[in-house]
Amino acid sequence: MIDGIGTSGYSASMMSGMRQRMVPDPDKISEKLLAKADADSDGNISKSEFISLFETSESSDSESIDGLFSQMDSDGDGSVTTEEASIAISDLLI
Repeated sequence: MIDGIGTSGYSASMMSGMRQRMVPDPDKISEKLLAKADADSDGNISKSEFISLFETSESSDSESIDGLFSQMDSDGDGSVTTEEASIAISDLLI
């Protein structure tokens, strides 16, 4: 057995901290997404801004992009807020 590893090697709080570092933070991911996609800096990602994220991708499929946008735009107002993006990302990580 390696020193410090075993049934009593790590405390519950230490293990919890390790799990938290391993799981991406949806809020941080959505903030990065918004910073990259929000071309007009209005605090939301419009459908055209969202589509432009994928324009350079050779494998971009407009139907898939539209579907993803619709899933993220939970209130159907035509834009994705940081909160909506965070919720969608959380759903993906679960």
